[in-house]
Amino acid sequence: MFKKIAFSVAAFIVGSSVLAQASTDILKKWDASNKFKSGISIYSAKGCKTTKKYAVDPAKPGSGSLQIKIEKSNLKSFSNIQLMFIFSGKIEKGTKYKIKISLQADQAGKITAAAIMHGKPWSGIGEGAHAADNLLPNKSKDIILEFTAKKDFKKVRVPCIFLGKLKPGTKLNIKSVVFEKVTS
Repeated sequence: MFKKIAFSVAAFIVGSSVLAQASTDILKKWDASNKFKSGISIYSAKGCKTTKKYAVDPAKPGSGSLQIKIEKSNLKSFSNIQLMFIFSGKIEKGTKYKIKISLQADQAGKITAAAIMHGKPWSGIGEGAHAADNLLPNKSKDIILEFTAKKDFKKVRVPCIFLGKLKPGTKLNIKSVVFEKVTS
């Protein structure tokens, strides 16, 4: 009996480590290496205003982040301010994808990130493609979305980060966004 349990535990541990090492193909990456130059758009509803710039930390050569400052916000809806990372490649039904967003804010606040269509009806593109998260002041955070595409898509927001509930004056630094296809 003991041997059977020990074998089952060992098989579970080996199986778990294999699952944890799923390989991925990077489809799109936004970070300091490309200075966040392409495929990024920001929407601000009436009564809301943001500024967007590429910020470099002089103490860390080669570093940089996309800095979004909330100038004005009516705080009514998350969707009143949207930071969109747009991917124009093919998304295939039944395929698993992963998005990793590395960021930091200078004030506490709540954001939502989602993988959604780039046009009407702007709905989610798969199960698990949505996450709400609390930001703590000056604490780095990684937000990870993993989902399986529910149909084929040609142009998507991976992710769309909803910032409409952040207080005016908040500075959000996006260190990187990586969109990957999970291959095993």
